[in-house]
Amino acid sequence: MKGSTINYYWFIDRTYLVMANAPAGGCTADKRGPTQVRVCSSRYPDKSYWIYRVSMDHEFQAGTANVKPAGGWPLLKNKDANSPYSAGLTQEDVVVSSVEWYKLHGNTSPADVITNTEATFFSSEYSPAEFILSGKILPGSFTILVLNNPGGEAISSIFQTHSRNYPCMAGAIEWNSGKGYPGSDELQKFLQATGYYGSLDWYHQCAHRHKCEKDRSRSFTFRQDAFRTVKEISHPWKKCAAAIDHSPPFVGKNDEGYRQDE
Repeated sequence: MKGSTINYYWFIDRTYLVMANAPAGGCTADKRGPTQVRVCSSRYPDKSYWIYRVSMDHEFQAGTANVKPAGGWPLLKNKDANSPYSAGLTQEDVVVSSVEWYKLHGNTSPADVITNTEATFFSSEYSPAEFILSGKILPGSFTILVLNNPGGEAISSIFQTHSRNYPCMAGAIEWNSGKGYPGSDELQKFLQATGYYGSLDWYHQCAHRHKCEKDRSRSFTFRQDAFRTVKEISHPWKKCAAAIDHSPPFVGKNDEGYRQDE
């Protein structure tokens, strides 16, 4: 139950996982964002993973909400079966579980995620010995929504505007040129599953800061699970022309204990 409770908390907090191609040198050499939210896994040596949420604190003040880490993320740094918070799980456990779910099912809708918080879907490559034993949860029980972003454009700073990048495009698409669009576009499913289809701040950041251009030949249709649709979010982006900033410092002033990378 602990695992499914954590999973649901992150879901309602609009948490997402950026899945990017790692640079030469691998994931640990990826310095495009704060390492406190980066996760590396030997299972996926050519990828780097970054966990975020777009805060709803200033949702109705377009352009002011900061990108933040998932709530309670540092508590999962080390495996501790006695911890009342981590349920003996690590950050890598959560990432592997979520990525395997995404590989099998894509980004499921909010209703599906809620229904399957106790789900036992898992990849055939896993053996029973790889259960997450503390909660008897199989890989796939964590279903953090995945932003497939090979170029890493959505890797962001936290708690500040400098180097802040929103999850504007989803799929194997080069943001600046639009190469890969529309064939690899996954944006509608990502917006539906995260609830960002109801975020004016998401629209404002992508349209104005990232200079994303609408493809008016295609339209979105969303099921309103929890949020009212923002009328401006009616078409996918075909490219986001603004240059992406991945320069430090990556951590702004905060009261959650995050400090600059050493």
